[in-house]
Amino acid sequence: MATVVSLLPRLKRRSSPAHAPREDVQAMTPGQALSVTGEVCSLYRAATDVFALARDRSATFHGVRRLTSGQRGKRISIFPSAINDGNIPCEGFPEKAHCLVLERLDTIAKYRSQPLSMRLPGGQLYTPDKATLGHDGAIHLYEVKSRAILASPSVRAKLTAAKDLANLHGMGFHEVAHDELPDELEAVRLARYYHSKFFPWDRHALIQALDRVLAVGQTARFEELCTSLRHRAAPVRDIRHAIFLGHLLWDMTRELRPHSELLRVR
Repeated sequence: MATVVSLLPRLKRRSSPAHAPREDVQAMTPGQALSVTGEVCSLYRAATDVFALARDRSATFHGVRRLTSGQRGKRISIFPSAINDGNIPCEGFPEKAHCLVLERLDTIAKYRSQPLSMRLPGGQLYTPDKATLGHDGAIHLYEVKSRAILASPSVRAKLTAAKDLANLHGMGFHEVAHDELPDELEAVRLARYYHSKFFPWDRHALIQALDRVLAVGQTARFEELCTSLRHRAAPVRDIRHAIFLGHLLWDMTRELRPHSELLRVR
């Protein structure tokens, strides 16, 4: 069986020399943050900076942490993102699974990995795992951890302080437990219908094409849908994207065949 690692390539780790802490970072006050541009500024400014950079390219990364941290146990890999038109660095399988979840949401315009480091009351620095920018301009921060870690007193205190700061600066803050994400088998199935060879694709064009050929609640054979989409100059690969986004229901453990029945669920 294919693994997630084979679908989402891994970067090699290498040791990086120790760096002396920057004086301006050490002098940060609660509510201030280190942005992706290396500037110490307000938390909201740091969050917007990462989305204001130039258009993403393949092999382009955004975030405040070094990819080659050299820490033991860190397995840093990349997730090829259609929404961002580039690669998102992840520190393990749960963060990659979270990327798959974000890619399926039609409310998100962009997202970034480890976009900023904020100073919490008490002096601690904290870096959220993800930041998302909605089509409505809303920014949300996410922390992805196991339930056991989320329940520990020290982490609870840190995340509560981070949430209060984020809310104070007009941003949402969310904790995502590992058991809320797709497990490894489900993630492999989703990734099969998401592979980067299908880039680029247009979510809105996909929904419009589906609306013309299949209503919600109706079923159609894969071959019939392919023919209908071709007649409307829509690529057949849109059917796989519709399955990934949850518009068409199909058991992703099985191969799509001409007679496979697909149900439109949304």
